[in-house]
Amino acid sequence: MVDFFKDMFQDLYDNFTEVFLNIIVMIIVMIGGFIVSWFIKKLLARLLILFRFDKWANEVGIINFLQKGGVHTLPSIVISKIVYWIFIVVFFSFGLNFIGISQFTEYTSRVTSALPLIVVSIVIIII
Repeated sequence: MVDFFKDMFQDLYDNFTEVFLNIIVMIIVMIGGFIVSWFIKKLLARLLILFRFDKWANEVGIINFLQKGGVHTLPSIVISKIVYWIFIVVFFSFGLNFIGISQFTEYTSRVTSALPLIVVSIVIIII
């Protein structure tokens, strides 16, 4: 009987350490993802401003289109925020995969497979 409880607690300890380590790795991946996403957002915003994307967007009429929709933010900032959230979702998905939650990954793969259609639809509306 003592061996039974000893084995049971040993299995519990082994499973706990494995799950705990996976959770630690998940947290590290998510924190790293937030940092990388923030860096990419800032870098992309500065690159778009450097290449005068906002001036081009004004000439084409994108800024007027956004203002009619109630968006008073520069297009370079809007694009950098969209890219930021895409990276956040990707790193969140990676983090959840470490603890074995694959349903979120399946959901995000469906959403990301629809992204090209959404982008094409937005381009068609703008043109």
